[in-house]
Amino acid sequence: MKQFILILSIIIFSGCVQDRSFGIFTKDIIYQKAIKNTHKGDIINSQETKAILISTYLNPIYSEYKNNEYFYIGIYINNELSNENSTLEDINYTLTLNNLKPISIKKAKKNDKFKKELAFINSWFKYYIVEFDKSKDKDLNLTFNYHKFGTTELKFIK
Repeated sequence: MKQFILILSIIIFSGCVQDRSFGIFTKDIIYQKAIKNTHKGDIINSQETKAILISTYLNPIYSEYKNNEYFYIGIYINNELSNENSTLEDINYTLTLNNLKPISIKKAKKNDKFKKELAFINSWFKYYIVEFDKSKDKDLNLTFNYHKFGTTELKFIK
């Protein structure tokens, strides 16, 4: 009798359960690719963070970015050190990919699609879309140099 009640209970409860958990945790392919292709680097001097660089390699994420090497770059420079109007093109900073300078640096629009789709977006950062010539190398070394305080290097793989 106990076995009958147990089997009947299992049948009744299993019929009421629907597989809804995957509706809550939907797959966001762009976000997953962005996480995989995003790296962060810090410039620290005298135990103080002077700059933070967060970069997402766009080529593996978006099909329209294939002709050259494209990065979505967020940069934070310590407020005491930077002018509010300073940009990545400022003479105090150097950005290179495998020791080559960018061919284009465009300040990101306030409400661009990347801020909605990519990881690690922060209101304290300034964002740029940076284009470099197409590299034949499989390894990509993105280097940010803050001339007063040092360098950080982010390594990406095509």
